Amino acid sequence: IENLALNEFRATANVEEFAGGIAVVIPAYNESGNIVQVLASLPEEISGLRLHAIVVDDGSSDDTMERARAVGAAAVHLPLNRGQGAALRTGYRLALATGARLVVTMDADGQHQPSELPRLIQPILDDEVDVVNGSRVLGAADPNHAARKLGIKVFAWALSLLTASRITDPACGYRAVRTEALRDLEFHQDQFHNSEFILEASKRKLRTMEVPVTVSSRLSGASKKPPHFRYGLGFANALLRAWLR
Repeated sequence: IENLALNEFRATANVEEFAGGIAVVIPAYNESGNIVQVLASLPEEISGLRLHAIVVDDGSSDDTMERARAVGAAAVHLPLNRGQGAALRTGYRLALATGARLVVTMDADGQHQPSELPRLIQPILDDEVDVVNGSRVLGAADPNHAARKLGIKVFAWALSLLTASRITDPACGYRAVRTEALRDLEFHQDQFHNSEFILEASKRKLRTMEVPVTVSSRLSGASKKPPHFRYGLGFANALLRAWLR
């Protein structure tokens, strides 16, 4: 599936225009109602580097991919809904084929604020770190379910212990990574990607930091995440597998 996506990407996107810039990887599943607004909110450049979006349509039954392409984004459609982790893994592979200098990941539902991109990107451009993870705990977030808040605290504690570093938000998918550092990371989780990314970066001894970000409510539509208990079990399973690998 990833090979098919790479071939589609090379056939439909202007891959050369990504070189030396910032590839923004956006996994999307049935987000036709939000994707155009999310893409339109992206700046054209940051710190002199051009931004180009890669939308990975994770088996949507709507016209997410078509809408993304209509506003100029590079987009591929996966034939099966495999999960956010698998979509991001595909997106990373596409970004690595472009020669982009940095790779950013953000959600397709409007929860992440493009205005905060500079604070994720600048520490990497200044060669302070290799990875910058966004944290709603350090920043702000719209009201959330008590069970989810508790889960964030518990898994933040667990990841802080396992990585011997301070992790405040283990579930935020808003991050930036130096492309060359990304090449050294291995990902296997099809769904719960964030804990795997944090652990992989720690194992590879990448320089990592958190910065405050704002996580807002979705622009429209319902969340694709499973119920809180199932989400917690899945997150714990992914964390354990990534640690033992």
